[in-house]
Amino acid sequence: MMRLWNFRKKKYKITLPFFVSFLCLTASSFTIQAQDNLRFGVLGGGNYCRLTGPDKPSEITKPWGYSAGVYFDIRMGHRLSVLPELKYAHYSFSFFEKGYMSNQVQTRRKIEQQAGYLQVPFFVKYKWGEGSTFFHTQVGMQASLLLHNKLKTGTLIKGKILTDPYYANFQSNKFDFGIAAGLGVQLMLFNLDLNYYFSTVNVFSQESYREFRYGILSLDLGVQINYKSSFVYDKRIW
Repeated sequence: MMRLWNFRKKKYKITLPFFVSFLCLTASSFTIQAQDNLRFGVLGGGNYCRLTGPDKPSEITKPWGYSAGVYFDIRMGHRLSVLPELKYAHYSFSFFEKGYMSNQVQTRRKIEQQAGYLQVPFFVKYKWGEGSTFFHTQVGMQASLLLHNKLKTGTLIKGKILTDPYYANFQSNKFDFGIAAGLGVQLMLFNLDLNYYFSTVNVFSQESYREFRYGILSLDLGVQINYKSSFVYDKRIW
């Protein structure tokens, strides 16, 4: 996999996927031709973290996280809309793996990671329904920028966790990018969405040691701020 960050001259070099996500978000704002084409609100929820890839651990503990942010639902057609979001998300995972001491004694190595990301998901949404209830499916992409992370590692020997140098120098990738899809329901001003995100970027930058990526299942509740009880277009599509 290519390196996504370049630290020459102490400046980050962001790759094409982040620019694509940013341009999609910017372009969407210019497609709004009338106030009635736009719905926006706040959202928040929880997520369940999985790790995928050839070096994924067999079992993960402490996989729960949370997110919060804003969304913009922009109508593009009779049943079609685009949905850019801006939110903060917290991912968490912990797992054990086999390790060995210098005398070849087998141990258990514990790894625990907590990370916070600024995320820009961008979905294309197809919706259907009548009255005040609508269902939808959505597919898109997501770009994320690492804001902070905390990595703990140690070796479990006779019930005690000792310092383990294996992960000591591991650094999380500053940028994450992947694809996402989901489904949901809107009841009046409330939206409930179930999404799955599959990252295409390794969690750690030392890919020669371990290779696994995020797979995030999230459940979000959104509240539409500019909800209108009257049907702006017709009773079937909004």
